[in-house]
Amino acid sequence: MQEALFVLRHHKFVTLTMAHSCYLPLCSQDDLRMLPLLRSFQALCAFKPTALPEGSALQGEQRTRYYAALVDKYIGVGERDRRLCW
Repeated sequence: MQEALFVLRHHKFVTLTMAHSCYLPLCSQDDLRMLPLLRSFQALCAFKPTALPEGSALQGEQRTRYYAALVDKYIGVGERDRRLCW
């Protein structure tokens, strides 16, 4: 349980897991023991952009119709009909 809480608390704290981090002297022995776990978790959570398959992204008029329908659904069509529905 302690490991999970440590990882959740520090998963965005990338500078802590760097080799010569200035934060290392501030860490307790338990923190230092959990750093390898934190490093491996950060590697798994890293954002890795991937290219979309050809033809899967909306383009041109198709994209315009899609977003216009969302505006109509959640905000409204006419000036008097403007509303926000979540």
